[in-house]
Amino acid sequence: MNNGVDFLDVYDKVYDEVLYYIKNKPEDLNNTYSADGVDDFFIIDYVEEDKLDDFLKINKYNFRKDSLVVFDTMNFLKQNIISYNFSKENIWRQFDHDCPRTEIIINNELVTGKNQFIEKLKFYKSHNVTIGKYQFDLLAILAMISNQSSYAFPYNFLYKIHSYYDENLIITNCTNNRNISFNFNKDCPESLKIKIETNMLLRHLWNKIEPTELNIVLLIELNTLNSIDGNGIFSKNGIFLINSVEKYYWDSILTQMIV
Repeated sequence: MNNGVDFLDVYDKVYDEVLYYIKNKPEDLNNTYSADGVDDFFIIDYVEEDKLDDFLKINKYNFRKDSLVVFDTMNFLKQNIISYNFSKENIWRQFDHDCPRTEIIINNELVTGKNQFIEKLKFYKSHNVTIGKYQFDLLAILAMISNQSSYAFPYNFLYKIHSYYDENLIITNCTNNRNISFNFNKDCPESLKIKIETNMLLRHLWNKIEPTELNIVLLIELNTLNSIDGNGIFSKNGIFLINSVEKYYWDSILTQMIV
């Protein structure tokens, strides 16, 4: 990652601590929290575009530029698979299209095609995941996570959270740094860590503000040993990191807007 944030370091120092606070938080707190050694984190209950819109209207002022966004993993997967009409064939068809334009990395090795992807992650084929009333083999879900549809949630979040401050702020795709990585111990593949990463550009339609390049990282974890009839494989929550490649976009955008 070109922003200096190390994937495993985030998991070791942030992931467990943030999730501990979520599990033990008082019910009367709002959606922003702080943990020792961790910047404020922002818990988001929805990833659906319409519900996300309503949620952010209420909670937008709780968001800070350094916030970690914590989201519901199964809701993220469900909304993703809806776009494929709950079809495994549609997932793999899209994988054939998206794989050549995305860097898919498995244990630090670049994947060059579907056959290599299937071979390296074949352990997960025998495990099922329940999403709604449907069951899918875990390998198909990992293929879905590797597709471009995984970027819909962070794109919608960034667009909406900025447009509440200025409707002329837009988010556009950036071809830089688009990669999805899977990390596991070959001797103990039950535990898998997933990183979904890309860069996006924050632009203003009318003001002559230099576009700000944002580095977006989603972190998801699973463990097949936790499965009960296809449930419980994925950790309840994932983490969404928003980093500025060159400067703090929040400060720079708001400052230039005021001027």
